[in-house]
Amino acid sequence: MTFNCYYQKEKWPGRIVQFKDYGSYIEIRVESLSSITVIFGKTSLGFFACMPDYEAGCHLIEPENEVYNRIINFRV
Repeated sequence: MTFNCYYQKEKWPGRIVQFKDYGSYIEIRVESLSSITVIFGKTSLGFFACMPDYEAGCHLIEPENEVYNRIINFRV
């Protein structure tokens, strides 16, 4: 899958080069100016997203609830 990335007035292509469904979690590899692996899954406490390349992760209330996930995970 290809898509466009935007930052300020710049635009460049990006693409998902790997998508693996392991049943209990999904692994996605995204390449653009750099690359990142993102892992989405579900535990007994809810959903999560992890970016091991950056040693980062966060909880998600529901994957479809974009507004809540932005607010709760990007509070300072």
